Amino acid sequence: MQYPIRLLTAIVLFISSSFVSLAMEDARLMRYPHIQKDLIAFVYAGDIWTVPTQGGDAKRLTSHEGMELFPKISPDGKWIAFSGEYSGSRQIF
Repeated sequence: MQYPIRLLTAIVLFISSSFVSLAMEDARLMRYPHIQKDLIAFVYAGDIWTVPTQGGDAKRLTSHEGMELFPKISPDGKWIAFSGEYSGSRQIF
């Protein structure tokens, strides 16, 4: 009876460790956070996202084929400036 319990425990541990490693991989794609008042802007997989500092769902702001980097929230929280790299040229938007 102990053998099936050990096998089941090993399977559960293996599966749960796989999910942890996937979550860590996703977290590595989050970069360049900027916090201003009650908003966090960050880059995830090359696009700009925002999320309230108190938590909640993140909102994707960009989805271009190029890369968006280094988001900066304006002091009043109404605007986000970022560096965009499209067709090999990097500009500020």
